[in-house]
Amino acid sequence: SRTINDLKTCLANSDVIISLWVGNEIVGFGRALTDGIFRGVLWDIVIDQNHQGKGFGTLIVKNLLSSEKIKNTKKVYLMTTNKKQFYSQFDFKEVTTQNLLIHEL
Repeated sequence: SRTINDLKTCLANSDVIISLWVGNEIVGFGRALTDGIFRGVLWDIVIDQNHQGKGFGTLIVKNLLSSEKIKNTKKVYLMTTNKKQFYSQFDFKEVTTQNLLIHEL
């Protein structure tokens, strides 16, 4: 349900963007927002289903976390529906002392 214009705005306002290509086909993507010191958030880490299991997700997360804008950030957050185990390899831990709250338009 995302429009091209919304995606352009989303990317223009992201601090770090990583994309992976095979030839002229995008096969993976991830982005991050951060204040560069206290907090950062990883968003939209997606790998094309035909290219999953090839290490592309690992490559994207490692590059996001080591990027100049993120690497010194004290806390980096992410939300996941069903990939908790995948993110644990990067030392992400489940937090049970906080609640996720959302305000939607």
